[in-house]
Amino acid sequence: MNKLVYGSEIDIGGVRASHHLLPVPRDPSARNAATSSSSAIRTTPSRDFIKRCVAVEGQTVEIRDKVLFVDGKAQVEPYIIHSDDRVLPKEISARDNFGPTVVPKGHLFMMGDNRDNSHDSRFWGPWRSTSSRGRR
Repeated sequence: MNKLVYGSEIDIGGVRASHHLLPVPRDPSARNAATSSSSAIRTTPSRDFIKRCVAVEGQTVEIRDKVLFVDGKAQVEPYIIHSDDRVLPKEISARDNFGPTVVPKGHLFMMGDNRDNSHDSRFWGPWRSTSSRGRR
């Protein structure tokens, strides 16, 4: 995983300045892993989260019985882990059944590889892409 390629945050004297980013050499794409400070997703500002970009702006995301669909196509994801055999209905949790939803402009849909134990875009919503700041 490369933090620099997506405009890593600048750490000034031990304080993360999330509004100060290094230049972004390229836009993120699906299946890339990325990191975000928890301050970017409205939680405790001292943790980093590593998630995988599963869809970019304009794409439709849906999860049916633990299977990820992007633009209507089931995704092959050999890297994911399911630690719970149960399939939770959408009315109980977004974990196993979610969407469909379209990723808004300037955002990414991020999911953890440990799907049954990951809080990600299913729960927090799409993440704002750092590459969209000042470039679109």
